[in-house]
Amino acid sequence: MNASTPPAIHLRLHGYPGIDVAGRPVFVGLKHGLALLATLAAAQHRPVGRDSLATLLWPDAAPGTGRARLRRLVHELHGTLGVAAIEATPDALRLADPCSSDLDQTRAALARLAAAPRLDRALLQPLAEPTAAGWLEGFTLGVEAFDEQVMAGRSAHQAALARALEAAAEAAVQQRDAALAEMAAAALLRLEPCHESAWAARMAARALCRDASGVEDAYFACAQQLRDELGVRPSPRLEAAYAEAIGAARAAPMRLAIEFAPTPHGQVAYAAWGSGRETIVVLWGLMSNLEVALDEPRARAMLDALARTHRVVMIDRRGTGLSERVGVEPDAEAAADDIEAVLDRLRVPRAWLFGSSVGGTLALHFALQRPQRCAGLLLWGTSPGGRHSAALPWGLTPQSLEAWADLLSDPAQRDAGLRRFAPSVADDPWVADWYARLLRNAGTRLGVRQMLQAYVAMDLLPRLAEIDVPTLVLQRRGDRVVPRAAGELLASAIPGARLALLDGDDHFLWHGDSDAVLQAVQRFVASPAGAAARAPQPLRTTLSAKPSTSWITASVSPNHIRLSAPGSRMNFAPAM
Repeated sequence: MNASTPPAIHLRLHGYPGIDVAGRPVFVGLKHGLALLATLAAAQHRPVGRDSLATLLWPDAAPGTGRARLRRLVHELHGTLGVAAIEATPDALRLADPCSSDLDQTRAALARLAAAPRLDRALLQPLAEPTAAGWLEGFTLGVEAFDEQVMAGRSAHQAALARALEAAAEAAVQQRDAALAEMAAAALLRLEPCHESAWAARMAARALCRDASGVEDAYFACAQQLRDELGVRPSPRLEAAYAEAIGAARAAPMRLAIEFAPTPHGQVAYAAWGSGRETIVVLWGLMSNLEVALDEPRARAMLDALARTHRVVMIDRRGTGLSERVGVEPDAEAAADDIEAVLDRLRVPRAWLFGSSVGGTLALHFALQRPQRCAGLLLWGTSPGGRHSAALPWGLTPQSLEAWADLLSDPAQRDAGLRRFAPSVADDPWVADWYARLLRNAGTRLGVRQMLQAYVAMDLLPRLAEIDVPTLVLQRRGDRVVPRAAGELLASAIPGARLALLDGDDHFLWHGDSDAVLQAVQRFVASPAGAAARAPQPLRTTLSAKPSTSWITASVSPNHIRLSAPGSRMNFAPAM
């Protein structure tokens, strides 16, 4: 720190007041001094007249005596703190510029929440803390005027906080984010235990998770609270909210038929729904299980929204979930065979591949090996390879591979894994239970290790320039599994690729701002870049060449002819 820069002073005013100077707590035994600092902090760094402060702190003293006590108090405070916390003019006092307070932080959080177009955990967390409402909680001066002012200030602060939390709870329900709705409702109920909007938000949050018993528990807890505190029954509005929530919780989505596509080495499970002209194949990630995955209401809601305009196909590749696991080598080529087998079964000539994480790497491989079957790529949180290297510093080393195998198969590490994949909902017990069930049903530890080894064997970075389909790279800035640099690398290396950087740190795409993901995908597929995928495709034919064991493939388009043989590629421009 520069010698001329005064040390930072932070006032802790949520609860009994305390003071930190240069990051260290300093004991101040002057109750009037604490009261003075709290009063100046409440004034938001505006000057407060000396006479009004003297009257507030020493109402029985003569005016001259009160001002003298105020001068002496400021001097003693500065001596105790070792730094000037108060700036003085002949007529007024104000907090010095290096001073901050948790009250300032809460006010700033309220302003950010009011201005934000969308709710997220970072916006809500500071306002949902139990201490956020406790302005000078437990502190009294024994001076009636001051203590009454504190009570009035605390009430106004809590009222502003309650309004913000009520709006946040409603926004979270609109966003279908159960964890944020529950967080906002819980914080609001700590302030106002009989707040019906908070109880309605709690019921709606549990309905989003299809937790009918949780909805009923919330309703009856609310009824009990209203009866005990106010002697009243739930209002018609709350009764209607309960009826809506219990109906939503009990209304199961349309059950999807699980089908199987044959391959020479076992069957591939898939589900297909929607009736759009274009098909989007969803590749979940390293492991999956169709039945468990589609039980996640946010994931299902997102895919259902996509199915309103497209045909959606979700696959368990062999080695995981409901597909064949015995005697399977779950490498990239086997995954490509699985995708093609499902497309053949559905009689879909070409499809978009929406790959998440490892599913995105497999989608890249498919586009390189079978470009005629790939309409375009939608890559979420994807790396071009799995092995650690100078180019891919986030890749897996032998040691980290074993650590990931444990993380994805050891029940004791469930919570740690969820905090990596979906930190915004890591404290949601329903999500934790669902995640544990997914891992149990997706594969065994040996299977997980085998799939991780196959992922590490993939290195598509040298071939990214060969990708010749419309590509959208989607990446969250704070992703804790695949970093932002991976998405930026893909977007820079794939010709014509577009990069959509999104806020948040969830690796699971259906948590956080999933609407932004869905909108980006829909806009891209409908854009001119996506339209290129719908254009008539070049005629492809296979010609025999000597020796008879070799083949040359000719791809003819209006602008070029591409001849390819094993280990070579030749391009001829047409004569004009």
